[in-house]
Amino acid sequence: MGVDLRLFPYYGTGGHVDFSHDVLDVERRRELWTPIGEIEKEHGRDVPENFTTFCGRSDYYDDTCYGVTKDTPYGTPLKYVLAVHLKPLSNHPAVTDNYKNRAVWAFIRECPDDLKIALYWH
Repeated sequence: MGVDLRLFPYYGTGGHVDFSHDVLDVERRRELWTPIGEIEKEHGRDVPENFTTFCGRSDYYDDTCYGVTKDTPYGTPLKYVLAVHLKPLSNHPAVTDNYKNRAVWAFIRECPDDLKIALYWH
């Protein structure tokens, strides 16, 4: 079984502050998981109780849907880090050697340093 990672940048105003409109699927590269895991361990903070993504769960629906997302499918609390913590990985070989991760990190590089990005391991 492999582990995948989705990044949920979140920002907004009013009632949408804790809602992720964007989803960045990171290419599965195990050599990238270790440095991201270290960043999460050092800088990770729990997402707010009402954090909402399209990976939410509902008692009324069998699949994922827009809804509150507090935990990963593995049952661990969902954490966020700041964009500034992920930006240095843009030169990591597991980012530079494939178009998908180059695109993800191009997005991250353009984000404000203080933008919160949830790490959704699945």
